[in-house]
Order: sequence, then structure tokens, then C-alpha cells
Amino acid sequence: MDALSDVTSYTEVCDRTKETQGLKDVYKALDYYFENLNDGRPFILTGHSQGSIIIKFILSDYMKGHPDYMERMIAAYALGFGFGKSYYEENPHVKYAKGETDTGVVISWNLEAPGATETSLLLSGDDICINPLNWKLDDTYASAELNLDGEHDAQINPQRGSVIVNCEDSCLANPLFGDKSYHLSDWQFFYDNITINAQKRIDAYFGR
Repeated sequence: MDALSDVTSYTEVCDRTKETQGLKDVYKALDYYFENLNDGRPFILTGHSQGSIIIKFILSDYMKGHPDYMERMIAAYALGFGFGKSYYEENPHVKYAKGETDTGVVISWNLEAPGATETSLLLSGDDICINPLNWKLDDTYASAELNLDGEHDAQINPQRGSVIVNCEDSCLANPLFGDKSYHLSDWQFFYDNITINAQKRIDAYFGR
């Protein structure tokens, strides 16, 4: 999110991104892909940080005009930027993940250390996130034993709309997003679990 390093709020990040030529270029690239390369196949979207903001607009704006494409989306892994309840209410064609194998859904979370209290431009204030270890939406604790990398646990903080991780390496925290943000590790901490989960959603899509 270096290009947005001077913004001060979640709303400002969204507004600034929506105004960029880059977003228009993404839509043009999608047009070309679906019209010339996709050939009717299902697909997965992935992104992180500003890439997840782009996915947010792809789903709310671009896919709204292309429901046939949306039908073929297996999942959208959009980590490192919040997707709030209000977003889903305003875009009923977009669904959030409620479990481990549902399809056509958004999988999203922001990682923080215990005790995070600072306002974060990554969080909307009413975010729906999913636990990357037990694939639940509540605050059920998931120990590091469930992590295929074996190092990090996970527990949702419903009040902040983030996933709390106990991490001994405090240097991984990024002060740009709050003193207890593990923004740069949203994928890294749970990479193997995400990989397995993506395959489960693919299998569920073809088995439906």
C-alpha cells in the first residue's frame, strides 16, 4: 500500500483506490481475460493489502455487471483489508465464507497481536473475518497444532474484526498499520493451510 501511504482512514483508502487509473486498467484486463482466455472455466481471485482493495471493487462493481462470471468464481482470498457487514449488505451478490468448503465466497482477515487497540486503516469497523485454522466466524480458539506450519495460533477478536495471533517475533509487526499489526504476514503465517483450503473449495465446486 505504498501508493496510499499518506491516507489516514479506511474510507479514504477505498475512495482513493476507486479513483485510480489502475482500477480501470484492471477492469480492462479482466475484460480481455474473460473474453479471450478464460473459456468458461472456474477461477479463484487472490490478493493482499491494496490488491484486496482491488478485489473489493471487482466484486462489488465489475462482477455486478457480469453475473455469469461471478457464478464461476470458486472463491476470493482477499487478505489484509477488511470486508465489513455493510459491504455485504450493499452488495448482496457478494457472499462471505461461513466455513471451510463453501464456494463463490470471500475469505478475508487481518492479523494482529494480542492487545491491539489502535485505529487501523485496514479495518472498516464491522469486518467479517474467518479463522484460517478452524474456518469459523466466532472467537473459538485455534491452537498452533492446527497450523501446518506449526508456529502460529489464531483467534478472532469480534470487537475489532481481526484475527489475533500470538507471535514471539514482535519485529514482524508493522507500525504503519498499528503497533500490533501483522499485516505483512497475513498470507505467510497460514500459507500451507490456505493452500489446502483452496483445494477443498475447488473439490467442493466441482462436486456440487
